[in-house]
Amino acid sequence: MISKINGLRFFSLSAIVLSLLSFSFIQNSYAAVPTVVSAKITGANTITIVYSESVTTIAAQYTALALTAGGSRSVSSISGSGSATILITFSGAAAAADETGTIDIAGTVASLANPLDLLVALTGKAITDGQTPLTPSIPTSSAGLTIDNDAEGNGFGVTASLSGSNALAGDTLVLLLDGSSFPTPLTRTLTAGDIAAGQYVFTISPGQLGSDGDKTITSRVTD
Repeated sequence: MISKINGLRFFSLSAIVLSLLSFSFIQNSYAAVPTVVSAKITGANTITIVYSESVTTIAAQYTALALTAGGSRSVSSISGSGSATILITFSGAAAAADETGTIDIAGTVASLANPLDLLVALTGKAITDGQTPLTPSIPTSSAGLTIDNDAEGNGFGVTASLSGSNALAGDTLVLLLDGSSFPTPLTRTLTAGDIAAGQYVFTISPGQLGSDGDKTITSRVTD
């Protein structure tokens, strides 16, 4: 506010301060706050949460942890505060290889760069399966243990069992020749039908085995 007395101009200090405070508030309202990029079970008793930026956080900010098998668990400790990746350790029964769950995260997790920027509180945040599938059983061949020239020349089937792998629909099954990909890579994105069947049958086309000699065919499942 400007007042004029006897030709002199006076500025109202309170009006100027209010204007500056208003500007500061407007600036802060547009600041970005941390968000959760992913939350995954990555071990028998561990959860990894990745934020959009480095944050400061403590164990008490993670509550109501519940897994699909065995129900609630207690968060015992965290590590990684000051970075974007937080590792949570929980007590209680170990998570299964394909476990999922939920967790509450308090709205006091703060940006490391701008401590006034706080995460929007999350209730029942989904935790997905992030554990590496186990090695499946050894594949079997429709041509038997020994593949002769006729079988190799005509092509044959190899059944890749999913037994023991804890594979889920959407995981990738890869067939390997002596530990590496076939000349023409053989992969399969597993479906619910494959999981129910517990296996998938690959067709090995002529010429895929290469030169004569002992070969080892194995399979691998990846998330």
